[in-house]
Amino acid sequence: RSPTPRQGGTVWPFYTGGTALCVATVYRCVGLLSESVANLAVQVMRLKEGVYVDDRASRLSYLLNVQPDPATSAFDFWCRLVQNVLLDGNAYIVPVYSNVTMDIDRLVLCSSGSVAHDTVNDTYNVHDLVNGVSGVFKEADVIHVKGRTLADSKSGLSVLAFARLTLDIA
Repeated sequence: RSPTPRQGGTVWPFYTGGTALCVATVYRCVGLLSESVANLAVQVMRLKEGVYVDDRASRLSYLLNVQPDPATSAFDFWCRLVQNVLLDGNAYIVPVYSNVTMDIDRLVLCSSGSVAHDTVNDTYNVHDLVNGVSGVFKEADVIHVKGRTLADSKSGLSVLAFARLTLDIA
């Protein structure tokens, strides 16, 4: 039986012909890892009187644990983030701020292939039409989650690409 595009409540955006997820073992490993991470709670801490305390009432805690974007649950957000890191080597989150409150309004997990990292100028060129985010962002304005890195330590390497390199060396 071949894997279905919907597993454990998560829609798999990578499930198309010719991708790594067409291999049953890769599909299941990515699913197991991403869903396990997505089930973990994220704890936001604030420095208060010299001691770090849990800040469950903050907007950031709500975004990370409940709903980072109006169209996305926290579970789906973290699943997709881990999938991007495992399969692409990199995941990019762009915080979008409210013009009224100047607080974080939503967290956008950029679509695969929509971000180009300029390591010379330390900027990210984002053109994500799916999520409505576009522009050039400084490194301090983007959360870059990367997989294993090699020489430059600025861009991640997917698990499959790293395995390919390791097997080539062997």
